[in-house]
Amino acid sequence: CKISLLNTSAASCSAQILAEPSPRIEELRKDRRKPTLHNQRADLKPRVERNYLQSNKSEITGAKPKVRFDKDNSPSKHEAYGQIPGYLQQRKKRWEEEERIREMNKPDQDCPEGMVCMPEEERLNTLAVLTQSEEEAKRELFSMPLTVETIAHTKKKNALEAKLKEIEDAKKIFSRPKVFIAMD
Repeated sequence: CKISLLNTSAASCSAQILAEPSPRIEELRKDRRKPTLHNQRADLKPRVERNYLQSNKSEITGAKPKVRFDKDNSPSKHEAYGQIPGYLQQRKKRWEEEERIREMNKPDQDCPEGMVCMPEEERLNTLAVLTQSEEEAKRELFSMPLTVETIAHTKKKNALEAKLKEIEDAKKIFSRPKVFIAMD
């Protein structure tokens, strides 16, 4: 801006400086600006009015039903389709066996404290021994004379009868399904 004191004032000079920027400032402004975008609305296709409900309805009514495959024709089904896999069957057997063992080892609810339920095999063996000893005691008692005259015979007869009574009581106990014995 040329400053001439004759025909311009200071205000008009400053307005003139601001109106004409220097070429250096113009270059800097161009570098900082973002590139201009085209008008995006001009690039879009015009909107088409469409009734989506009606178009979906017409597509469905004209569609063919889905084809279902038979068991034999299905490409996705293999020959073991629908069967439980072997590893699951083995796991189920193992769980059943563990449950059976747990039930066997579980203490009996009817068992009083300090007692244990006698195993079935041991109970049956004891019952067999009692039956055998009962037969022996009866054989001895029946081999004695009918009239007992001596004191020794009387004592022996009383001892055999007591033994038979004791065996009968023991057989009643061991004939039950559960027999509880004292823990050692």
